[in-house]
Amino acid sequence: ALFLVRLPRTPLVRLPVLVVSWVGIVMVGAGVLGFGARAAGLAPSLGAIPPHMPTALAALLVGAVWVTAWTIAVVSATRSSR
Repeated sequence: ALFLVRLPRTPLVRLPVLVVSWVGIVMVGAGVLGFGARAAGLAPSLGAIPPHMPTALAALLVGAVWVTAWTIAVVSATRSSR
């Protein structure tokens, strides 16, 4: 993630950093969606509905903010000319 602050111009470093970042975004995003489906009761095979819904919603919010922020960082790093 720190490479995104100042993404190297070298393609041998730049491309793997971007690929790993996008894979991470997809994986965490899938986890957030899965947990959301579980919390809403839409996917009972993923487990029982969390007993403390405010805590579950806070976790979903943190996950969604994290995915959004990481996506913005990767898109910004990709568009950056530095």
